Amino acid sequence: MIDDTKVLKLVKNQKGLAQNEVEIQWGQDSYFGSILAHTFMYDQNDLWVEMELAKKVTKKDFQRLTDCTIEELNMYLINFKEINNGKRPIFSMDPEVKARLDENEFVGSIAEFMETIDAPAGDFGRLNSYGIVKRSGQDDIVLIDFGLTNDVYQTYYS
Repeated sequence: MIDDTKVLKLVKNQKGLAQNEVEIQWGQDSYFGSILAHTFMYDQNDLWVEMELAKKVTKKDFQRLTDCTIEELNMYLINFKEINNGKRPIFSMDPEVKARLDENEFVGSIAEFMETIDAPAGDFGRLNSYGIVKRSGQDDIVLIDFGLTNDVYQTYYS
C-alpha cells in the first residue's frame, strides 16, 4: 500500500512480469476503465505497477454491487467462452438467471474484456480477482487481477 488510494504491485518472477505487462497495457484503457483497477505509474520494464487501491470484496458486497453472485458469473463466463469457441456450454443455467446475466451491464463488460484480451474464464469467476474502489463517492467493483491471458498461461503455466 502506497497511500489511501494506491498500491504497488511488484514482480516476483517471469510470470508476474508477463502479467504486469498486460495490466499496464489495459489498466489505463478508457473503454474498459469502469471495470478495471486503474494503473497510474509503472516501470518501463514492467517490474512494478502502481494501481488503484481496492478493498477486499465479500460475496455479499459482490452481489449487492453487480446484481449477480460470483458463482453465477463464473458459470456464465465459462459457458460464454465455450460457446464463443464453438463448443457446448459446460454448465446448465436456469433460463431466468441466464437472461438476467445477458442483460447485466457489468457481466457484459467482463465477458467483452475477457474476449478482447483473449483470457481464460477462470480468474474472472473468482472473488479474489475483484475489489471495491470508490469512484464518484460510490462503491464500485473492479477487476484487480487481470493479467492472465491465454498467451501468458500457455507460455508460463502449461
